[in-house]
This record gives sequence, C-alpha cells and structure tokens, in this order.
Amino acid sequence: MFENQYNDQMEAEIGRLEAKGRALAAGHPEWDNACAVCGCELKAAAISKCARCSMARVTVVAKVVAKEDCVAAVKAELLKMVPLTRREEGCLEYRLHQDNDRPETFVFYENWESPACLDKHLLSAHFKAYVLAVEGQIADKVVQKMTCLL
Repeated sequence: MFENQYNDQMEAEIGRLEAKGRALAAGHPEWDNACAVCGCELKAAAISKCARCSMARVTVVAKVVAKEDCVAAVKAELLKMVPLTRREEGCLEYRLHQDNDRPETFVFYENWESPACLDKHLLSAHFKAYVLAVEGQIADKVVQKMTCLL
C-alpha cells in the first residue's frame, strides 16, 4: 500500500515538474504550466495541451489506387514521399500501407499537429512533385480528414 502511494506521489511530482518546465520553455516562469504546442497558460498540471491545440490535431486516411499497369511506378513515387514528409514540421505520424490482396491499393495513415501543418504539407515541393509524377497513373483516390474523439 505504501509503495503504491509513494509511486502515485512520485508520478504527480514528475507531472508537476514537466508542466512547470513547459511554462518556463514558453517564457512564462510565473506560470505553473503551459501548453506544449502554443505556450498558453494551462490551469491544470495534469494536461500538456490546451483544448484548442488538443482539438486541432487532424488524422488523414488516404487511399490511392494505381492503374494496374502503373503499380510499380506509383509505389516508387509514394515511397519517395515518406521520409521527406516525416521530417516536416507538425507531422506526428505518416505511414504507407499496401493491400496484400490488391497490390494496386495503397493507404496512408497520417496524424498532423494541426490543419495548418497538413495544408503546408500539401503545398510542399515533394508533394507537388509526387502529384506531377503520378499524373494519369491513378485509378482512384479517397482522402478522409478526421478528428479523434477519444
């Protein structure tokens, strides 16, 4: 029992110190906590992002279907984008999948810090190059932008 109480107290202290560190990093030593994204003041040390920044995150599921005679070329272009995109500001996750039964079908699973970061990605040089490179080689494309509920 005492061990659990000690562990709970230690976790709470670590959380308090991390929250104070975010406030200091945001340039507000008088605050006890600051949002890890925008730096605004938070009232509770148990959270790291304000409601605005927590809701701003966007998930994208993009399905790209290559024409059957263009699978290798489309795959090569998609693979080129992955390391470049993962280095972009605001890219939290960027995964490319290929359907095991339908090799012409590719699915991206993406998480972005904000819609603005996603918009910036869509205007990036490597994304524009991809669009030009696969012109006429795509049979279908469906992009879903979602907000996490839980």
